[in-house]
Amino acid sequence: MIDLLITAVIAALIASVAWSARRLDASRRWIWAAAPVLGVVMIVGLDFFSKDSSVAAQVFLLFPTLFAASQLRRAGVAAVVTVTIAAECLITFGMQPWRHALVDAGYVTSAIVATAALLTVAEEHRERLIAQLERQAAIDPLTGLVTRRVLDDAARAALSGAASVAGTALILIDVDNFKNINDTYGHPGGTRCLFNSPRH
Repeated sequence: MIDLLITAVIAALIASVAWSARRLDASRRWIWAAAPVLGVVMIVGLDFFSKDSSVAAQVFLLFPTLFAASQLRRAGVAAVVTVTIAAECLITFGMQPWRHALVDAGYVTSAIVATAALLTVAEEHRERLIAQLERQAAIDPLTGLVTRRVLDDAARAALSGAASVAGTALILIDVDNFKNINDTYGHPGGTRCLFNSPRH
């Protein structure tokens, strides 16, 4: 019964740290790395306290790995995985005969490394897709110019006082009679005109 209570307390602590970390600004992101390491330390303590070195107990080491691989960069993931593997070896070789420990450590370590690698690659792929979508949203593919959203953001930043003390200026350039081109040749004609402009 005491084991279940300790497990519930540790799970609640890990969940609260993970939830709190989401509210941190960039200057305190080191806590993101500290959270999974703290989780590993608590899992090792629980396993030794309960004298449980079964695979069912060891599998909890996957949770800090999952958290790290989904929230940290490669260097952070590698550090957490190293700490987790060291903890796995400490649990197994500290409480089992070495032959049995070697098998358990091999299986669990393989699962930890594979999980971290797959999730890290998936997370990096997702970040690249988001960056690509942000670029596509910021640049007009027809003209190569920034979109209205980027202009609005720049104007908002300039007018909010973030600009220099020298002041802010806004210059508008109008293409004379461009509406006539669209009216005469249609929007495809206007598009061709933009594509054949001296900028290209």
